[in-house]
Amino acid sequence: MPRKSKNVKNEDDDNEWDGPEGAPGIPRGLQVMADWTPDLGRGFPYPKILATYDIFKNDWRTFCLALSEPTNRWGKQQGIAYEVEKILDIAAEWDVQYFRLKGLIMRLDMPGEEKYGLDFMDLYYQKGGLNRKVFNVAHGFAGKLEKAKLKESKDSKLSKVRLKGFENTRVVLEPIHVLDHKHLADAHGWTQWIEQCEYARHMRTEGAKKIVIDNTPWDFNTMNIRRVDRWPPSKHLYYDRFRGKQIIIEKSNGNGYFYSYSYFIPDPDSMDQRGISNGAASILPCDEVPRRPIRKGPVDAIFKRHNEQTDVGGLN
Repeated sequence: MPRKSKNVKNEDDDNEWDGPEGAPGIPRGLQVMADWTPDLGRGFPYPKILATYDIFKNDWRTFCLALSEPTNRWGKQQGIAYEVEKILDIAAEWDVQYFRLKGLIMRLDMPGEEKYGLDFMDLYYQKGGLNRKVFNVAHGFAGKLEKAKLKESKDSKLSKVRLKGFENTRVVLEPIHVLDHKHLADAHGWTQWIEQCEYARHMRTEGAKKIVIDNTPWDFNTMNIRRVDRWPPSKHLYYDRFRGKQIIIEKSNGNGYFYSYSYFIPDPDSMDQRGISNGAASILPCDEVPRRPIRKGPVDAIFKRHNEQTDVGGLN
């Protein structure tokens, strides 16, 4: 069992870990950031503290491989935007069939989701080949510090790690007994997760006949596009930036000098119509966001570059 810590502090050593209150395990919940969010192919770092719950490294590796399996058929192509729902289905199955049997409840939070735990659960990530953990002191100092000031502090290690968490897909874990307290289950996002899982499962088996706008689900039939999502927009918004086609243009100036550039054409049914190459667009808060596409701004750098380099004026 992990040794009890005397002080509340941020730690870089993963050999020993207790919650700041000295309780073993992850009493306040844990958010584990993906090693590579754009496709999840590198999995998630293994927190040794999970051995407290008889979850060991090989088990964790199997779980990570299961999450990435739907994208394997895409090879080097960026296919995760089309497989998000399958990945969430897999996460929902592992939650019920594995993690709950170990005394935990588990979900996936996507980039931009921050409302249910990013400010009070402990954070875990990999940097420089080493696993790092950060005790989320926002919880311990609640009432003494304004949360907004903590977020905005450029000197705070926690604020930097929080931003990293905001921009990454996370495996969220918490002891299952949180469900015994409705106000905690609501505040920590577990009530919502359970409802999302039940709805997605029902939609997969029964199908959707009723068109519902904003959140559950978005039916693109209203735009003469056939796409019906079983999972809510907050789970799709980040990865929809990869829903489309990357076009690479190679040019020559006639003097033997060759150069290339690229632009991105979003699919008509993508929620992210900004057309930013390589998924480089800013990440937006998306908790309970309605399904309204993000439109391309009046002056877009990628399309401006394309207009400059082509005779046809680029894409309109």
